[in-house]
Amino acid sequence: MAEIRPSDGEPFRAFVCHTINPYGFPAKDRSGRLEVMEKPHLGELMAKIRAPHAERQLSYATPNTEGEIQ
Repeated sequence: MAEIRPSDGEPFRAFVCHTINPYGFPAKDRSGRLEVMEKPHLGELMAKIRAPHAERQLSYATPNTEGEIQ
């Protein structure tokens, strides 16, 4: 958790969750479900990480096995 001090507003506290962030804080999100900054509520953060994610169909191209290889 970090205190963020924007140039045009009140400072606020937040979890910084991405490795590349504009604040230079060390962070890592291995779940892939978090935004750069999250609300400072540990219960909501854990619920977001544990929430089921929508399955995405993977699509693969069929290789062209007919014809000459060039």
